[in-house]
Amino acid sequence: MRRAALLLACLFAVAGCSDVPPSSESCPGTGFRNCRGIDVPQVEDGFVPQGLEIDGDRAFVGGYDGTEPVGRRWCQLAVVDLRTGDIARFVDHLGETARRSKATSCRHGGGLELTRDGLWIAGYDRLWLLDPDRLTVRRVWSLGRGVRGSTLVLRPHRIGIGGFEPARSSRIWWFDRGRVLERGRTVLPPASLTLRAPAGLQGLTSRDRYPWFVTSTSRCGTLRMPGRDPVRFVPGAEDLELRGGSVWTVSEAGSLNYRGRGPRVPSLLRLNLAEVRDAGPSSCRV
Repeated sequence: MRRAALLLACLFAVAGCSDVPPSSESCPGTGFRNCRGIDVPQVEDGFVPQGLEIDGDRAFVGGYDGTEPVGRRWCQLAVVDLRTGDIARFVDHLGETARRSKATSCRHGGGLELTRDGLWIAGYDRLWLLDPDRLTVRRVWSLGRGVRGSTLVLRPHRIGIGGFEPARSSRIWWFDRGRVLERGRTVLPPASLTLRAPAGLQGLTSRDRYPWFVTSTSRCGTLRMPGRDPVRFVPGAEDLELRGGSVWTVSEAGSLNYRGRGPRVPSLLRLNLAEVRDAGPSSCRV
């Protein structure tokens, strides 16, 4: 287990950028004082936030249409202006064509990452690459046999796709990014490494080469940081991003699908990292 943890740590890079401290406002239902919450109004229509990427003054919030039955929960994407909290753009269906089908559409939208190649989105059975400004599809790959996408993390030369397992250890499949981007490739190459992650994995990021894991239910959340015991986190938390002294995350707890199962939490949250570190032990069970 120690060897696996060290291998996993070596795959992560330092996350760094300028930081703007969060305002001293309470985010309802979280128990955190130093927090800024932004609601994505489309949650009232069934949007379920899952993935997150912060890019300067904008945030990409990915998710799915919770009004559809399982198997037809198409990816949706909100672009949030962080200066105002307004929704700059909302795409209610991501796919290769306007036709909504398993063969052409993105499903789930659980993890987002932005590189010079574009905006990466982990779907349930495919990996997508979008133009981050036009939000059009540049490329798409089938994940291949046995790989299921729930969350996503990128390294300079690797792509990590995390899978959700509620009752046993989750897994992270690592792929060589150069091979993924080979011209004409439409199926991911075999994973170069597969490592274990906590059961119920919902979100994944890194700092100083070490992984940070999020697990949650609609009633509670847990954040696992390197070298520390798990701490209490945002109910319904999914993907997360670290920016200087802030922790950004998205929560599904405030979406229409999860009303009445736990506290109603803002869709997008920025928390103070020091407060999160001192949040105390988590009693959340997934």
